[in-house]
Amino acid sequence: MIIEYQDVNYKMLSKYMLNYHRLCDWYINRPHNVNDLQYRNICDVVKGITAVYNNSSLLKQQVIKLTWWDKENLSDDVICDIIGIKQRALLRARTSILDRLSSEIGYV
Repeated sequence: MIIEYQDVNYKMLSKYMLNYHRLCDWYINRPHNVNDLQYRNICDVVKGITAVYNNSSLLKQQVIKLTWWDKENLSDDVICDIIGIKQRALLRARTSILDRLSSEIGYV
């Protein structure tokens, strides 16, 4: 079995997920100081996050909402209690979501 090493910057992808709503605003109302390359990158990220969210299971949608989009900054323990999963399952779900996002937006 061949295992490919995928160098994914999880911090950057997590930052994209965290700033999704701001990126959506930029996607809809393009700021004047954003050039075409930056705007195309914003479009790819917004469309990628939307696709990942829409194609995810309800459990992963809850993970996305509670981890990145909820403004209360919940701890991992609280998120696990709300959803009813173990912390290791939460970490696997986050990793899976970010891996799908990286493949969706073509992140290298």
